[in-house]
Amino acid sequence: TYFVNPSDFGYYDLTMNMIFLIMPVLTFQLKDGAFRLLLDNKSETLRKGIITFTYKFIAISSSIAILFVGIISFFYAIQYVGWCISLMIVMSFYEIVIQIVRGINKNKYFVAAGILTALLIGILSIIFVVILKMGISGIFFANILARILVLLFLELRLHIYKKYFVYKFNDKQINRTLINYSF
Repeated sequence: TYFVNPSDFGYYDLTMNMIFLIMPVLTFQLKDGAFRLLLDNKSETLRKGIITFTYKFIAISSSIAILFVGIISFFYAIQYVGWCISLMIVMSFYEIVIQIVRGINKNKYFVAAGILTALLIGILSIIFVVILKMGISGIFFANILARILVLLFLELRLHIYKKYFVYKFNDKQINRTLINYSF
């Protein structure tokens, strides 16, 4: 906080609170549904359906959020709008993926992801704020980059996207079950 303007830090805190309030709506809490259904189902076909639907849903809802924020920003000045929407989208994907990791019983990676994320946010915040003097933008960037790096780490180790995402897969029963559970 010594290196960041207090009003900027307050704005960042407010932004994080808003993101935590918006994320359940943006993601329909699919992270909980995906976790629960993956835990209960060992079938590779069902897992592919659950993960494919979840990824597609988050991609579509993120696109809608970008469009919505873009329209609003034409009428109202939103400070750090690019950082805010980027952080919200990355956090949405991150939350989904770590719950998928838990759901496919890769608990060591789930724990490692949490620890690695915290370490990276700390180290990157020091680099961007203290050394590069990026101010509040550095804190946003550290949070975004840390989660992206952890998502890449998880994909390189577990191959979730490669193994489970099938673009043309569409099972309405799985989709309905996932949405119903998440609600």
